Amino acid sequence: MHFEHHRVTEQLDNVSQFSNLLILEPGTDSMFNEYTALHNVVNSYDNPDHIEIGPDYFQTSYSYPGIILSRDIILGRSSNGELVASGTIFIHSTNPPSARIMIQVHPDYRHQGFGSKILEHLIRRARARRFSEIVCRIPTFRPDAIHFAEKHGFRHSHTLIKMQLEYEFPKRTIIVPTELKIRELDLDHELDLWASLQNSIFRESENYKEITIDSLASLTKHVGFDSDLLIVGEVDNIAIGYCLGMALNSVNGQKSEKILQIQGIGVLHEYRGRGYAQALLNGVLTRGWTKGYTKSELLVLGSNTGAFQLYQKNGFTDRFGYLWYRREC
Repeated sequence: MHFEHHRVTEQLDNVSQFSNLLILEPGTDSMFNEYTALHNVVNSYDNPDHIEIGPDYFQTSYSYPGIILSRDIILGRSSNGELVASGTIFIHSTNPPSARIMIQVHPDYRHQGFGSKILEHLIRRARARRFSEIVCRIPTFRPDAIHFAEKHGFRHSHTLIKMQLEYEFPKRTIIVPTELKIRELDLDHELDLWASLQNSIFRESENYKEITIDSLASLTKHVGFDSDLLIVGEVDNIAIGYCLGMALNSVNGQKSEKILQIQGIGVLHEYRGRGYAQALLNGVLTRGWTKGYTKSELLVLGSNTGAFQLYQKNGFTDRFGYLWYRREC
């Protein structure tokens, strides 16, 4: 736990860093097998909803515009070369300019200062890129991580609630407003419509980072993307809302699960309160059921009682919370 004897330089992009406890090096295109294995070990240790994922999940997740692996990923190795820790830093918001970080430490290597050492470097990188604050997300089932964040100056800002639905369709008849037309988005010609609609719906939300056409194009290449699960609602030929589902599939043959994650749902402000969000949500859920999904899950802001009640009405139950923390750089 004493770091004053460690000699660690600040530049990771070209040269590995050595200390008595940990070897730090930049992320690379060849890291994904080890990185995914570390994630699965960390997540399976305490996450009640853990499923095994494959390297292609992170490979496609980290292929978005603006992500540079050697700059944004830190890999931490033990003296025998095993990947035992990692850190990531990505843009979270442009107003204010904030970075989101994530730290993973193998359960067998905790309480040795590895997380503190990686956090130290992530903070330096955030300052070098002139971020004004750093944010992170911690699940409520990790009290040690919560204590770690608070000890290092992070303060709780808000909570997201994870909700889950066990598929039991068809449960009841869903009435779709007669004036609402639901269709799939045309990915070849309507990425601009998608970007405009999403930005219009969420622009006023706290810390929202406006989406670009390039980012959406990258999202469509993600291993979990399924064009059948991206629908748009129209009224009088005007796009007024959308719902996006993404696949999360287990690679563990002994525990095969196919989970539908609701990654985005929204309706333009002037069209709310008419049952359109209900119809869009059920449109994606029904499509997921016909495609063999066993569960659906989503995150909802704890203070958003309207959305929480909508999901409860559709059979979702809360599982645990994700606490968002922030601190100044």
